Amino acid sequence: MSKTKQAVALVSKWGTAYAGGGREKEYADFMMINNDGSYEAAFKNIHFSSREMIMACFSEDDYAKNLHCHDEGWSILNLKFIDDGKEYYSYKFITKSYGWPSFTDESSINVETNENIAYPFQP
Repeated sequence: MSKTKQAVALVSKWGTAYAGGGREKEYADFMMINNDGSYEAAFKNIHFSSREMIMACFSEDDYAKNLHCHDEGWSILNLKFIDDGKEYYSYKFITKSYGWPSFTDESSINVETNENIAYPFQP
């Protein structure tokens, strides 16, 4: 949080499975730990990671003809801290999202990056 304050990320996971695939998402609350042992939420419900797989092959012939029989996507959060002289660091949330369409090779994976800068304890 700053040079003298610590925080932890409490990560919660949600998921579901279905025939030929599934989906998982993780969200984080970033909690500042105070000197007296209490804590405060600096950020709530931040997308932390996700993954999804959907089956695209449905017969033995499909599997025989195709090496990659699922639509897949996943994302992961990276953090950078910005010390701009304020009481707390600003957080730069960098989410990389990947998409891999079925029936394509690995070189077809699409990567998108989303960046957002936020200051703790803001509504």
